[in-house]
Amino acid sequence: MKKLVLIAMFAALPLVCMAQKKITGSVEIMPNYLWHMFAASNLWDKPENPYGDKYGYTIPEADRQFLYDNRELIAWGNSQGGMLAGGMFFIPLQNETTIEEYVAFLEDATAMVPESFVPICKELVRIMRDNYPRFEREVWPLLEPDLLKAKDMIEARFSGTDPIALWEANLGLPYPGEKKELVLTYANHAGLPSANDLGPERNNFGIIPDERVVESVRQTVLHEIGIYTIMPTIRKLQSDQSLQSDFLQSGNIVYVAFETFAEKRKDDIFGGERRVFLPQWEAEYKWFYDYYLKHDFAGADPETLLRSAIAEFVANFAG
Repeated sequence: MKKLVLIAMFAALPLVCMAQKKITGSVEIMPNYLWHMFAASNLWDKPENPYGDKYGYTIPEADRQFLYDNRELIAWGNSQGGMLAGGMFFIPLQNETTIEEYVAFLEDATAMVPESFVPICKELVRIMRDNYPRFEREVWPLLEPDLLKAKDMIEARFSGTDPIALWEANLGLPYPGEKKELVLTYANHAGLPSANDLGPERNNFGIIPDERVVESVRQTVLHEIGIYTIMPTIRKLQSDQSLQSDFLQSGNIVYVAFETFAEKRKDDIFGGERRVFLPQWEAEYKWFYDYYLKHDFAGADPETLLRSAIAEFVANFAG
């Protein structure tokens, strides 16, 4: 009997070791509520705000104006963000949460900010608390069905595939998680920050049930898996004092270098049409992508390649 048990245990080992790290969608009300408030209040100061035009009426004008007036404290993008971005979005959404838990978190956080910001934070707590019931009652029933359709579409695109294992094999590095959960939101599906980092196993993506949008999200998910897999290298570069020059910092060059590397390797692994992944740095992105085309190869060490690319960029363009 003991022998049979041991045989069964060892027979199961390959299945355990090769268990797929799944990619799944998650449709949650709180991330969508936060995006509703931020997008309707035009925190990214866009000349056109279709979401706000459609749903802004559900938020008192004074509340939208207060959020807009304090947008530099809240808004984020391209690895930079306002002082309150983490507390109002990224930290509380690391796990699925409720409005009660979110408000309690904001209240606790308010006690830790500099005294001069306390009145602003208290008003933000009030605004986020008071506007939730109307969103839940009037807006969420309109958004949730589309998000559930989009969830089915994006999960179908990953069904039967194991992109995390392919990234691990390509880089020779472990992915720092057991899954990738896509927290799907409606209001940021076009023109607002997506692929928002909620931890190794959770990312927020703006999406609607449209084939082109879903495919764009799929491509970005594949990219983000690569970013997380080389994250130890990225952190090493970001903390390296030799890479803190004004030239590199003002142009976000280290950021562009590793984002472009991940996109180029993604194309190597999964194919597809080459895209301009960083339109705000199109020239720099194209330079780094072309550099990697010439110098990257299977088995190349990411850190060595990134350092050489950055050094070459500095030699060519730093005055």
